[in-house]
Amino acid sequence: MSTDRLTGILRAVVQALVPKLAFYVQWEYFVTSAAPNLGTGTVQVSGTASSPDAPIPTLANIDIWPDAGGTVAVPPVHSRVRVGFVDADARKPVIVGLDPLMPPTQVFMASGLSAGMVALSSPTDSAIATIVAAFNGHTHATAALGPPTLPTPFSTATVPIQPAPPTTASAKVYSP
Repeated sequence: MSTDRLTGILRAVVQALVPKLAFYVQWEYFVTSAAPNLGTGTVQVSGTASSPDAPIPTLANIDIWPDAGGTVAVPPVHSRVRVGFVDADARKPVIVGLDPLMPPTQVFMASGLSAGMVALSSPTDSAIATIVAAFNGHTHATAALGPPTLPTPFSTATVPIQPAPPTTASAKVYSP
């Protein structure tokens, strides 16, 4: 095979891959909307690319799938997400990471497609309220109602307070 023919084949392969190369990397998008899909156990996110070089400027209704433990998080609007493309296919975007600086607005435990999702915030809020009530009951159970009472100050009228005699060091420091 001649060098020109090999160069032509290589050029054709590179030109065929160049449009797809942008889909082999992850891109950052800003979340414009995010909502749980209770029927599928996923969270659907829409967003706009943070870079003008991103191959797709706007993505709509991209699913965040539950992790191996079954939980899925709803990212806040204006936070960042990382988007990759399965098999470098523009038709298969997938969110692969959430903004570590912005905590999710909700976290769900997927309980199977037929049962939907369970919000973890309600059990957590309830558990925190129970702990706070138990703590307050323990620490404030014996406190009397009404304004606090202060200890009676001792009177200096019966015990005269004499200044301490000056020491050699203080006499040297404070002598005129």
